[in-house]
Amino acid sequence: MTKTMMAAAIAVAMLAGCSGGATEEAAPAGPISLQAGQWEIITVVESGRNTDTGKAVFPIEAGATETSKVCLAAADAAKPQPAFFMPSMTSCTYTNDYFSDGTLQAQISCRKDGLNGAIGATVRGSYTATTIDAQQIVETQLASDGDVSITSKLTGKRIGDCPAG
Repeated sequence: MTKTMMAAAIAVAMLAGCSGGATEEAAPAGPISLQAGQWEIITVVESGRNTDTGKAVFPIEAGATETSKVCLAAADAAKPQPAFFMPSMTSCTYTNDYFSDGTLQAQISCRKDGLNGAIGATVRGSYTATTIDAQQIVETQLASDGDVSITSKLTGKRIGDCPAG
């Protein structure tokens, strides 16, 4: 071994001794979950249309806004209940869902008191621990007239702890 190679080997050995022999790597990021607590969900209609001849059962005018406050339980942080995205509905279930690495894609089926029929929604977007930014498409299939197809911008942010009780 030449003097230059030996000096290089000693330098490498000394550096390895100082760092414990391990190279430092960034710790892998854990899965992203929403933070439990009180959330404000804002839905703003971008476009909408009647899909039959009846009077629309939901506002379809561009700019129509609905603001709701929803309490997200810690048990639902990795996958919120479907009503989180459709707070004005009576009951909702997922027909398909994907929540991973800040990406959300969900198909939701809902019912609403006073309406006979199905209300479907597709929600696609992104999230962090404290925010949601998504597009929501709602389509109704009611037994009566008034069916609609509505495309909205859905945003959400954590605003604090859930109220007591």
